[in-house]
Amino acid sequence: MFKLRYPMIALASAIFGAFAAIGLYAYYVPLPKDAMVRGEVLQDVDARSWLNGAMSEVFPTRTVEAAPEAEPLQKRDGLLADFTFSVDGEARTIEALYETQNMLGLVVLKDGVIAHESYAPGYGPGTLFTTWSVVKSITSTMVGVALEDGLIESVSDPLSKYLPEVRGTAYDGVTIEQTLQMASGVDFDRESMNDSVTFLTDAPITAERSAFDLALSFPRGAEPGTRFNYNTAETQLLLELIRRVSGKTAADYLSEALWQPLGMRYNAAWILDAPGEDGAEIGGAMFNATLRDWARFGWFMAQDGAWNGERLVQADWVAQATRSTEPHLMRGNVHPDPELGYAYQWWTRADGTFQASGAYGQLIYVDPANGLVIAKASAWPDARVGAFAEETTAMARALADWDFNVPGGEDSVPATTVISEDIPPNRETRAERSEPAAPAQPANSALAVPSVKPIQSPPADQPEPVQEPGDGMGVAESRFIDPDSE
Repeated sequence: MFKLRYPMIALASAIFGAFAAIGLYAYYVPLPKDAMVRGEVLQDVDARSWLNGAMSEVFPTRTVEAAPEAEPLQKRDGLLADFTFSVDGEARTIEALYETQNMLGLVVLKDGVIAHESYAPGYGPGTLFTTWSVVKSITSTMVGVALEDGLIESVSDPLSKYLPEVRGTAYDGVTIEQTLQMASGVDFDRESMNDSVTFLTDAPITAERSAFDLALSFPRGAEPGTRFNYNTAETQLLLELIRRVSGKTAADYLSEALWQPLGMRYNAAWILDAPGEDGAEIGGAMFNATLRDWARFGWFMAQDGAWNGERLVQADWVAQATRSTEPHLMRGNVHPDPELGYAYQWWTRADGTFQASGAYGQLIYVDPANGLVIAKASAWPDARVGAFAEETTAMARALADWDFNVPGGEDSVPATTVISEDIPPNRETRAERSEPAAPAQPANSALAVPSVKPIQSPPADQPEPVQEPGDGMGVAESRFIDPDSE
């Protein structure tokens, strides 16, 4: 039988399978209404565009607090006004991606400055886009911060040193590094997508079991450190490791260790495996944040783990995390794209670029040598569309060659001005504000003809609305910004 060695290829099938399982289960044991709602929206292909910008409105979340005084990013207008890139000899534009790929938003940073920002209708700078598997790279980086903080002694340590529950399971004897590399030897989705169905159904959808317990339930199929196997449940062990050694929720540790030090502009919303205080964040998917903050995180990695002169993670950690070294992680062995290798939950390339990728076209692309970061949210029809991935890579390489010093990429006198990002928002909770909550956006609002009007900063006396996802069912209020009104 065909072995599913490659990530995301059949994720859509897993989601549909999860809901088939839910349907059978609900026939005999009726599910709570909220679980049924989650199942229905996840299987509705027509609602995917809406859902990828509203996941935190459907699932229970925990807030990742942004910086009280958000550090502004700078913007330069007009730098990509005439930008095109080529695919098989055919010229393409960024604007066309909104129609051909159902792109929902794009932020391009050049040397830490916003060189391009655009969104489809119904989305804007405050939209909390779901990352899908992009968050695996954030979880990995949190392990690096915990190492820097002295909470973890070495990635060569076995998981059991910090998580005694793994003793007697398939993860007994597996090291932190092998888990980071998805090389534990544990079988997950090797023969089918049944394990993903179980993980989705029993944890975030129905909250029947904790994601950590589920991650420990899969069998071993190979010697640790000898085989790559893409395993979303495996990232849950890293997430639990962070929770355990820090003594905090993953959301709180991320806020203190990275989100606030990086001056993130918006609160993020992390989906839980169960509502309430006992719920744990999902380590390998379902993290929700703005594209500007995705891009900020990418720029931090492009600077080898330093931000404004402060080292948050060691440069050698970044090098290890973004460079393939083991034979079973090298290009051609881990992904349908033969250019991609794997490291510490990052996809790597021979040219030194690396990326965090998520199902349906989510991406943080980092090109340190050229000072380039691309953050892109999409709603592809399938978990992975090879032609779309190749087109995105072609765009990234053309951007690396583009002259950002002047408008249009030509050697002429610059005519742009540098403006600061939107002023820091008022972070009052919804209960403290007198105005009513923003109305829900129609589910099909993102399916209209896209607009790529550049985002302009609002007047200083008119701060943009800010989301406040709570600890329960989070509602991302700021996602209802109309980009054409700014």
